[in-house]
Parts: sequence; structure tokens; C-alpha cells
Amino acid sequence: MSYSVGFTSKSVKIREKEGLSIKQTAQRFHLGTTSITRWLKRVLSRLLVLHVGVK
Repeated sequence: MSYSVGFTSKSVKIREKEGLSIKQTAQRFHLGTTSITRWLKRVLSRLLVLHVGVK
């Protein structure tokens, strides 16, 4: 299933803001932990590219 960029961003931001675990975030948004993990990896890799220039 494909989720909107807005939804994935909101999920990741709320996780960070509230200090939720991956499991807690998945439960809150009725998702699998794999989805949350994938989104977090994507966010982290984009941050690395922006801040360090790693590709």
C-alpha cells in the first residue's frame, strides 16, 4: 500500500516529537513496524545527503 508524503512525514514527526518507539508509532497509526522503519531510513538517508553530501 502506498501512503501520501504528508501522512508519512506526519507519522515520523509525531514519533520524534513524542518520543515514541517504532512499535508505538505503528500501533498509533495502525501500520506495520516495517513501514515506519522504511520511512525512518528514507528520512535519515535524505538528511545525510543534505548535510554531508553522501549519496
